[in-house]
This record gives sequence, C-alpha cells and structure tokens, in this order.
Amino acid sequence: MKISMDLTFAFVSLASMFSLIFSEKCEPISIKSCSNAGYSLTARFPDIDGTPYQDFLAPRLDLYNLLLQTCSAYASTILCSLYLPKCEEKRTDPQPPCYKVCKKFATECQDLLKKAGLAGVFTVLCDKLPDGNSTSNECFYPPNFKQSSSGGSKPIPKCYDVVDPVCKKHLHYNKTVMPTSLQTGEETLFQSIINSNCSDELEKFICYAQFSPCDPKQPRTIQIPCKSLCVKIHKNCWKEFNKAGLPLPPCDYVYPEDDNNPTGICEVKKWPASWPAQFRPPAPEIGTCEELTVKSCAKANYKYTAKYLKVGNETLQQKKGKLLDQLIPYIESCSPYSSLILCSLYLPKCVPGSARPMLPCRQVCLDFADKCKTELTLVSTVGMTIALCDLLPFYDGTPNKNVCYKVTSSKCSKDLHYDKTFLPTDDQRAAELTILQPVIDSGCSPDIEKYLCLMRMPKCTADTSVVHLPCREFCKRINDDCDAVFKANSIVPLPCDNFFPEGGSSTGQCDLKSWPAPWPWKIPDPSPPVSDSPTKCVPLKVESCANAGYYYTADFPPIDDKPYQMVKEKSLKFFLDFLNVCSKYSSTIMCSLFMPNCMEGHPKPVMPCRSVCLEFVNKCHRLLSLASHAGLFRSLCDLLPEQDALLTTCFVPKGFTASTTSVDRRNGQCSKIREPKFCPDDLHYNLTFVVENEQTSDSILQTILDSKCSPDLEKYLCYTTVPPCKTNDLSVYVPCRSVCEQCTWIYPDKEGTNGLCQLSEFPVPWPAKRTDVTTAVQAKKSANKGGLIAGIVLMLGFLTVVVVIAVMYYRWRRGAEQFSAQRFDNVTNELEPSA
Repeated sequence: MKISMDLTFAFVSLASMFSLIFSEKCEPISIKSCSNAGYSLTARFPDIDGTPYQDFLAPRLDLYNLLLQTCSAYASTILCSLYLPKCEEKRTDPQPPCYKVCKKFATECQDLLKKAGLAGVFTVLCDKLPDGNSTSNECFYPPNFKQSSSGGSKPIPKCYDVVDPVCKKHLHYNKTVMPTSLQTGEETLFQSIINSNCSDELEKFICYAQFSPCDPKQPRTIQIPCKSLCVKIHKNCWKEFNKAGLPLPPCDYVYPEDDNNPTGICEVKKWPASWPAQFRPPAPEIGTCEELTVKSCAKANYKYTAKYLKVGNETLQQKKGKLLDQLIPYIESCSPYSSLILCSLYLPKCVPGSARPMLPCRQVCLDFADKCKTELTLVSTVGMTIALCDLLPFYDGTPNKNVCYKVTSSKCSKDLHYDKTFLPTDDQRAAELTILQPVIDSGCSPDIEKYLCLMRMPKCTADTSVVHLPCREFCKRINDDCDAVFKANSIVPLPCDNFFPEGGSSTGQCDLKSWPAPWPWKIPDPSPPVSDSPTKCVPLKVESCANAGYYYTADFPPIDDKPYQMVKEKSLKFFLDFLNVCSKYSSTIMCSLFMPNCMEGHPKPVMPCRSVCLEFVNKCHRLLSLASHAGLFRSLCDLLPEQDALLTTCFVPKGFTASTTSVDRRNGQCSKIREPKFCPDDLHYNLTFVVENEQTSDSILQTILDSKCSPDLEKYLCYTTVPPCKTNDLSVYVPCRSVCEQCTWIYPDKEGTNGLCQLSEFPVPWPAKRTDVTTAVQAKKSANKGGLIAGIVLMLGFLTVVVVIAVMYYRWRRGAEQFSAQRFDNVTNELEPSA
C-alpha cells in the first residue's frame, strides 16, 4: 500500500509539473498551424461556451492556413495575428506584424486572395500596420523573414480607376485603392453563388471586398465591407456556400463594427486583431477537482467534477446545471443511469491528480440507450446517443458497432447521399415519431428534416473510431432559424455546443472522435524547440546529470520563456530517482536523451557508445521488463555507434567498465516467441531478437490488458516487449504513432505495416535541424521537426503512470459491482477527497 501511495504521489507531482503556470496576460499558442507564425505567445482569451478559445478557433485557422501556406511562408504570421495576436507581458495591446511582412504575404498570395475575394481586404489591412524596423517594438518580423525580400516601405496613398464594370455601374463609385494592375485576373470562386441570387447584397459585398472604395479627397481613409453586411451574407447564402464547398467569409475580427450602417461599408481605423477585454486567469492545477453541486446530478453516483474557469459571471456548473435540470427530469425514469450519462456529457467525473476525466463504460451507456429508447426516439436522438456510446471505453469486451443497416427512409438516403446506418431497421421506423414535428411542420428552416436524418440515422462506415453527427454550425443555424417555434412549443433548444463537432461541411455532418465532455486541462507537448541557427554548446547545469560523463550540451531555445534545462530538470530528477538504483550509468543514458553531449564545432550530438547503453539495459532489465519495454530499449541500443579512436563518434563515462554479464550485440539471429503467448497467436509473427530465457509475460500492464480497454494494446505491448525480428536484419522497429495516440512525442508519425515503423536514429532532441545524408530515404526519416524528443525517457515515465493507473483501476473494479443490466454503481474512487 505504501508503494502504491508513493507512486500515486509521484504521479500527482508529475502532473503538477506539467501544469505550467504562465503569466497574467499571455499563454502559449497551441494551434499547430500557427506553430511557424514567428511568435509563441498570445493573450489569455476567455473560453467560448466552455470551449477553450484556441480550440474554438483551431478548425478555422487550420483551414485558412492550409489554403494559403502554399503560396507564402508568412501566411500563418498574418492569419494567426488576426485571431491570436502576439502577446508580450509589458504591452497593453497586441503586437502586430510589420507592414513589409503583410505586403509580402499579400503579393505572394495575390492569385489565391483574388479567387477568395480577399485581395482588396488584405491590401487595405496591410496599410494599417506599422512600417517598423528590426529594432522597433511597435511591430515584429518572423525569424524567417528577410528584409531584402520585402516590397519596400509603405507607399503614399493613391486612388485608381475601378476597372470592373459591374462594381462601377451598380455601386456608384469609380475609384479604388487597388492598383489597376491588381484588378485584373480570374473571376472569384463566388460566381456560382452570385448567380444563385441568394442575396441582393452579395455583389456589393464582393465589390467592396475586392476593390475597396477610395475618396480622392481623403485617400488615407480606408473602407471595406461592414460586419453587418457580412452577417447578412452568412444568413442568406450559407446554403449556397456549403453547396459550393466554400468557407463562409470570416465576419468576426476582419470586418469593422458598424451599428448597422445602411451603406454597408465602414472605415478601417486599425489592424483588426482581437484582444480580450478581460483576461482569462491561469487554469487550476491539473487534477484539481471540486464538488459536483448540480441537483439533477445527485444520482450520477460520483461526487466530483473538474474545477473549471468561469464562463462570464457564472461557473460552468451553474451554466450547464440549468440545462441538465431541464433534461434529466424528462428522462430519468427510464434508466437508473440517466443522470450518469447526461452529467458525464456536461460535467464528467474528476479523479484528483488525473489529467483526464473518468468516463462511464460503454456498456452502461448502451444499456441507458436501450432502456430509454422510447424517450430518446421522441426527441430524435436515439441514433446520436448510440453513436456517442461507441466513443466510450470498453468494460466487458462489448464490441464497436460493426454492422451497417440500410437506411429505410428514402427521403434521408436520397437527400444525404448515403444509405447505410448502424441503427437497426426496426429502430429506424420508430424514429419517425418525434416531438419536433411542430418544428418540421412550421417550415422555419429548410434543413430541419436533413438535421433530423443525421440525428436519427447517423452514417455507418468502416471506421469505427469516429462517429458522424451534424456539424455545430449546422445545429446553430437550426436553433437560430427556429428559435420562435421552439419557444412557442416549449421545446428546449438543441444543445449544439456540447454534442456536435466543430466546423461545417457541404453535407452538414462532421466527424467526432472522442466523448464530447468539456475538460479544462491539456498536458502540453514537451517537444524541444528547434531552430535553423548553428548549434552552440553551453555548460550542463542539471544536478541530476553531474555523473553523466560529459559537461556540455546544446544551447536549446527556451520553452515558454523558461530556460530549456530548467524545464527538463524536474523530469530528469523524477526518472533518475528510480533508475539510479539499478545502474550507475542511468544518468548517462537519460541525460543524453533530454540534453545530449555537445562538442564545439561538431554539428551533431555526441551520443553514448553502444556498450554503455547495453550495460544500462542489462542492469535495469527487470524494471524495464515490468514496464513491457525491455525489448524496445534493447533494440534502441543498436542505433548507437561502437567506440573507436574518434572522440566525436561516441563517448563512455570516465572509469566505465562493462559487467561480465553485459548483453552482447544483436547479431541478426532470431528466437521464437514463447512469452507473451498472445503475440504469436494474435499478431501473426513469431520471431524476436529477445532470447527465450529473457522473455516474460510479467507486466504491471496486465490488469489494463485484461480490461480490453483498447484493441491496439496487445499490439503495442508485443512490439515493445518482444520486437519483431527478421533473420540477418538489424533494423529497429517501434510502434507507429497511430498505435499510441497519446505518445505523440515518442513514435514516428508515418504509416507502417500493421502499425510497425522503422526507426533510423536514436531519438534525442537537438536544437538545429539535422539531416542524415546517407540515403534519401533516411534523410526524409531523420528530419528533426521537433516532434521526436527524448521518447524513451517518457516511456519510462509511462512505467510510473501505468502503475498508478493499474492501482486506480484495480481499486475501482473492486469498489464497483460487475456490470449487469439490473444494477451498476459507478462508485467514487478511493483517491477522491472526502466530502
């Protein structure tokens, strides 16, 4: 018990360490498409309806950056600065990019911006940026920007004749800020939408956006469409945009507020980057729980949920509690698990120290859906509920949906262009009855029937890891169009913010990959920063590495404004407290994985020699075996060089001597797999380089394996315990990232046969991008994108986490009765604080 509690405390400490506390105003940018924007911090924007601000914007920014990064290296700098502007603690406003950067982007992406109807908008927005120099703090240049490639200083404002006859004739203006040479070109992508006549003002909107009006008497006054004009286009033409497969114009941030200016055109007075009126405070420490106080969740059989930040002037519990108090009384009589399932959707169970919610098991959810089929059918959510259940973890081996049924409704199959659903035929017929019939009959929205088809009969595909539901934007449009009808019939508005995936699509349906409960924490990606500058060596100051056998490491860029070595020091101490017991060379291997040996003038890290790694594996074999990673560590040693006369080939610590029982180098010989027995039986390979007397099925992961929580766990354990072997082949194989989704910093992000990927070099961080020049294939594999860090260290950290998870899971299973259709209690975990 003491060991378990010690490990629990260690895990909580590790989680706390990852809960980085940032400053009052700024926080790191987490959106991947903004990772090369040239800055790393943005403002602490408040959440939007319980969704983190950056998560809310990610789909939009990912789409825009994907479209425009092909034409300019500065696309993400400009686009991300509009939505997530650069933040500095000493400033009271956002720091924008400089004019030359924006001008370069607008010039390089001119053709694409024309097609998107945004060439004029970005031309005038760029003019509102400062023309700062490299030492100015009024604006910034991304690190990859070359002054020599700029378009020169900001030109003197001037008006030009409007060339486009439609804009000139219909909108009664003949001067624009756009030079004549930029007004010609291909027509916009919106021509089919214009031809649809969905809005009388669409032509005005596009003309103002493409060829911004210019007053010869005041050429410095810059005007573009008002926000209200953009909103009208959204309301009247969203269907045509979806049909054409085009994103709607981004009304927020870009177009000025106008108080319903009747002309539809407004003056741009500044670079329109958003900035919070009130900054979101730092998130609570990871794993901080609070009592669940929502009355209707009293029967959910758990006492604590996560401590969320406030949503406006309300706590998240207060905000979501109002909705739950409306929903649960309607449905609680049909199943004893109604409160558990619904409350887990809005305020899931929290276990102290855990970075993730504890969710109901899939079979409980399916039992709820079955018992409440009538009630769920009436509100047209039975199909959606069953789909959501498939996103929950296994409890007793209940399989994913693997049978598709033909859609019985000809209207649904004809309009939605799919004819398979996982809802059985009889249930589809019953789903025709709905309390939303008054909404359908009212004709308040032309797409209400389409929405109900997607809800009642979700699309069935071969990919069982994802479910297909109406998009959030689609759901919100139904709510907006039918608000009066909902109120007149006392029907609760559709819960768009929680259940439905972000984004929009031409079909109205989007993919959902995880249970859609809100959760306040994300463990930050610990990838080391990467730069293109020459590598410099600095003293190795980490106390735990004092006996590592070297004294200098690379000058890594800081992480979130904190020195790299200081950020990694706690992790190293944590791991080495365990490993120094089994080998005195643990620090040599572990420190090399976090901050490898640097030799001045040498472009690559100097790694430990293979014999040091083999000695470490030999001495710590038992511990690594319990973590099911002994085979993997052993194979990674073969990626290290043998010792020779050159100091830059590899190094050994002073006084190093291998023990008499040191492991020999792999020689291309393979052994039959005896343990674990499920590896040859289930994964169709039976040879490994781990000799038979070192194979074992003992693992602290056995309890989790028995739970069948993931069909990929067996594969993962086999590949790390007894890695596959081919005779006379010394290749090193590890699980691909697709097998271990939460281990993004460890495994190769590429496709592999049956989830197995080849690793060509020892996975260590290095601040300068490195390329292996031996072959073109190896060069592609070894490009350091900052994603493969000291992965093996974190694998060892996984050992500790697994112990804790195993202990928690074992206690939970002892505290909860085996599930049956008659009774199931999600008993509060022993690790929760007492009431």
